[in-house]
Amino acid sequence: METKTIGERIIKASVAVFIAHLCFKVVGFAQFFVIGGITETVQWECIYGFAFDGVIFSLFLIGEELIGPAFLPLFIDEKEKKSEEAAWLLANTLLTCQLIILCIAVLVLYLFPETLTRWITYFDADKKKENFQLAVQGVKLMAPALICFSLGSTTYMLLNGYKKFFLAAFGDAVWKAFVLISVVVGVSFLGFTWKALVFGIVVGSVTKLITHLIGLVRQLHFFRPSFHVNNPAFKTMLILMLPLLIGIVFAKGRDFYNNITVLSSLETDGLIKANAYGRKLFQAFGMIVPYTLSIAMFPFFCDLVSKDNKEKLGEILTISGRMLLVLFVPIALVVVVYGPELVKLLVMGKFSDEDARLAGISMACYTLVLPAYGLEMLLMQAFFAKKRTYMITFVGMTFSGLSILISYLGIIKFGAKGATALIVIAAGYVLCRTLKTAVLLGLLKRSVPMFKWKESCSFFIRLAIVGVTAAAVTWLVFHMFDAGLGIPKGKSMLMLKLILGGGMAAIAFLAGTTLLKIKEPVEMWNWGLKKLKRSHPTGLSETDGQG
Repeated sequence: METKTIGERIIKASVAVFIAHLCFKVVGFAQFFVIGGITETVQWECIYGFAFDGVIFSLFLIGEELIGPAFLPLFIDEKEKKSEEAAWLLANTLLTCQLIILCIAVLVLYLFPETLTRWITYFDADKKKENFQLAVQGVKLMAPALICFSLGSTTYMLLNGYKKFFLAAFGDAVWKAFVLISVVVGVSFLGFTWKALVFGIVVGSVTKLITHLIGLVRQLHFFRPSFHVNNPAFKTMLILMLPLLIGIVFAKGRDFYNNITVLSSLETDGLIKANAYGRKLFQAFGMIVPYTLSIAMFPFFCDLVSKDNKEKLGEILTISGRMLLVLFVPIALVVVVYGPELVKLLVMGKFSDEDARLAGISMACYTLVLPAYGLEMLLMQAFFAKKRTYMITFVGMTFSGLSILISYLGIIKFGAKGATALIVIAAGYVLCRTLKTAVLLGLLKRSVPMFKWKESCSFFIRLAIVGVTAAAVTWLVFHMFDAGLGIPKGKSMLMLKLILGGGMAAIAFLAGTTLLKIKEPVEMWNWGLKKLKRSHPTGLSETDGQG
């Protein structure tokens, strides 16, 4: 009965986060492709690709990935075991220290953007003067956005601590929408260029924080400056943060190197942009499903670990992990065929044929990481709930270093260029993330009963067969379509080709899971029907009228 209760609560929370993140990713997708379509490649790579995504947003992510795992379990412990006031003493001390650090970071970014640009990129003032100057201006002007973005990480966790999942996630959709409106209006109607993007990002960061504060309106009286750094809970949080900080900084260094540094060393323009577009699809899937699920599960994982209920934790991880794999193994394999055609549709009329081809190749490679990425999300939350931050930091640093080494050897040492360079970076990332997930799974199995080896091996083999079959069917449909009608030129024909390929892939998936007795799709479908019956317009529950 208890497992069912926790499961229902997790699902309810997941639905709230899913709806908010779906809004976020739909708006984000529109923002990403609209900005890429109406700004010049050099402006996009320097202002959005480097200054925002590479510097401002990466620094924000360091704080976000650091605060959640270290702060939320302690905030919940203080609130439930002591008092709400004790929990807010911890929160206010964190917010005060965070604001001080952020002000210093913004000042450094404002005063030394040239130095930072030279450290991270191969942009040279003599060879690529326009690139260098745009990158410097972008960092300088967007630096203030870091304050509200990063404070929003803490308010996000505070909302999760009160099980207010929707507004926490919806804040991301709000700022993305503001940026989209700013760019469309600024560029299309007012004649601005990249400055409209800068304005949208800076002001959009404020709208995100305001959205979170609306969700915390009943708790606003708790907010006050505090500097109780001797608080035992705050000291414990710092101890948990230290290994995380090392691992996160190392991971961001990997992202800087793979996504900007090595690609900026090549003479071909547009590779940074193509690489960014290639990452977008798997990140969208990851944000909508496994990230949503992991965010909703984290507070409940903390509760289970606090009660030392390993069996229930392992059961939930196994069930949710298998369901994620059932979705993502076939999707990842199908996108290898499907991805390049999808990119053509999304960027048609906005990108050159070569830019579209490069982005499609990158997307096809990156999406192979989805199964490992989804499973890793869940495993990481379990490690965070168990406060085992040192172990995952060591594992993460090892495979981040391996990814950097692969990029260096492939591009700098052996001279990979163009599409080959993109494949080297994406394939190295997929390999390292998959190995990392396998190691984390093995480590967690030592203390949590989950994923029984014999059953799991059989499940993985059957699922791989289903995925390969679905991908092969997609390729066959595309080949027959091209052979019969020629390579589609217009959007309508390309859309028809994608619909046919996707529809046949779905049929192959359903047939394969049925024949190979993979029960998860049917269980998810039955659960959905059950929930619909419970919400029938008559208002009757399933037991009404049964005596």
